[in-house]
Amino acid sequence: MEFNEQFQSIVSAWEKHCDDVSMRSSLADYEDPTAIEEIIRMGREATPLIKAYLQANPDSVILPHLWLTVVENITGEEIAIPKNIEGNMKAIRAHLINTLS
Repeated sequence: MEFNEQFQSIVSAWEKHCDDVSMRSSLADYEDPTAIEEIIRMGREATPLIKAYLQANPDSVILPHLWLTVVENITGEEIAIPKNIEGNMKAIRAHLINTLS
C-alpha cells in the first residue's frame, strides 16, 4: 500500500472510531491508540498529510488536540497552545496548521 493510501486508511478508521463514540461525553473516548501509534510510526513524512487533512476537513470528527498530540510525538517538540485559544477547537486546528507550515 502506498504511503498516502496507508495514511488515509488509518485516518478513515480513526474517523469511524470517532463517529462510533460521538455520543459519549468524554473527549478521551475519541482517542484511538492504534491509529495514533500507526501515524506516529509513519514519522515526519506524515506531517504534510496531517496538514492537508486538517485543511481539507475543518469539521473533522477527529479533534484537533489529538492531532496536536500526534504531531508532538512525531517531531519530539511541544506545540504550545496560546491561552486565548484554549478550548476553541477551530482556533487550535488553525494554530496547528500554521505550526506545520
